[in-house]
Amino acid sequence: MTPLHVAVKAQQIGSVMCLVDLDARLDILDVNEETVFHYAATTTKD
Repeated sequence: MTPLHVAVKAQQIGSVMCLVDLDARLDILDVNEETVFHYAATTTKD
């Protein structure tokens, strides 16, 4: 799991934006073979 995965899962939008601005890779898979896009699609803000 990358820092970007963690930020997306924790819904830390500012951190996500910062990491993306720093060219964090969006295609890295976690141990479950999921990208940050999987996390974003399954994480909801209550």
